[in-house]
Amino acid sequence: MKVGVAKVNITPPVGVPQAGYSSRTEASKGIHDELYAKAVAFGSDGSEVILVTTDTIGFRWEDTKWIRREIEEKVGIPGNNILINSSHTHSGPILGVTPYLKPELQNPDEAYLEVLKKKIVGLVKMAHDRMVESNLLFGMGSIPEGIGSNRRVRIKGRVVIRPIGNSDEPLGPVDPSVNVILSRVKERVHAVIFNYTCHATAAGAPLEISADYPGYAQRMIEKIMECTALFAQGCCGNINPNQYRLYPPPSWKDPERMGYILAAEVLKASRLASPIEGEPIKACRAEINLPVREEALPKEPLEENFRKLRIIKERDIEDGTVKTEVQAFKIGEVYIAGIPGEPFVEIGLEIKRRLTEIAPEAKGVITLGYCNDCGLGYVPIARAYDEGGYEPSATILAKGSAEIITEETLKLLRSIT
Repeated sequence: MKVGVAKVNITPPVGVPQAGYSSRTEASKGIHDELYAKAVAFGSDGSEVILVTTDTIGFRWEDTKWIRREIEEKVGIPGNNILINSSHTHSGPILGVTPYLKPELQNPDEAYLEVLKKKIVGLVKMAHDRMVESNLLFGMGSIPEGIGSNRRVRIKGRVVIRPIGNSDEPLGPVDPSVNVILSRVKERVHAVIFNYTCHATAAGAPLEISADYPGYAQRMIEKIMECTALFAQGCCGNINPNQYRLYPPPSWKDPERMGYILAAEVLKASRLASPIEGEPIKACRAEINLPVREEALPKEPLEENFRKLRIIKERDIEDGTVKTEVQAFKIGEVYIAGIPGEPFVEIGLEIKRRLTEIAPEAKGVITLGYCNDCGLGYVPIARAYDEGGYEPSATILAKGSAEIITEETLKLLRSIT
């Protein structure tokens, strides 16, 4: 197996609008910590797959398609073999028209976006060119408490995002798993890919650019292990940081604490990692159609800006469906599923459960959200539509979409077992 890794600074200029919160009424005023895009190339027997991770809110599908075309032309790697995952930090720049913000903050910095896309193309070429013989290992840890929690709770008969200070029982599970892939070159770790499942929103809504807790985790791992560390976000559409307190408000201590807890578990899992064996590399991708809600606008009164979500999300809607994609990699005994939008945690857990039954020899199953097409929006499970609440009201997807994604992803994974 050959592995190559590279990273590039993608920090935007001060003054770009930030993604994630309608409460922001001003553009960014500073840089708290720098943002990076990173890529790892896995190659064996003439096959190659690329995993790109970025400290961003997430890419529109059209931009992912452009990046893939450029890489295919300039590097020769098939588009089906390129997966772009985003941490979904809410302290990074917007990457598309964002109607929930004030009118003057709704449009991305197009010059920055063009540079960003070209940087990712160059980044992948660097990773490809730097491939060297490597030994891969897989490790798994767990953080059952302290970082993520299911944010959906029922209060006075209504389902809401858990408010500050609320300690009610959540309406769903979390995914506590920490998955780690290590690349060793001559006994030295030169790349660590680690996955966890929780919104990158621990810092609140500052006016400073930040990678949030995944940035703290990556920096700590890189410092201790002297390698390149890549964070891959899981299915965290309904998972928020576990910091529901009345006082004090969120501060930079919160993402720092979360990042260091995660980094410590990655280091622990790395020490216990075992070699990845089996058939080296397989990749596949499929475009799928998902049903659109007949009434995509929320019935309950929300901020007027949220009603405009439909404007930017009605891309390629034909015959009541919207097109998107799912993706799957197999690297030895480790499976990686790439899921679009903001999938609920139950989707990832179900895929893991069922694939483990289908392929009991699997050493690890990593389910990633925020892959390739983040403009798709929330992907709630069927039960959430019956319960109500923010996510099923804000999405354009109809009930049953999550289940289609689950089945289509499993179909891909089965095809590469």
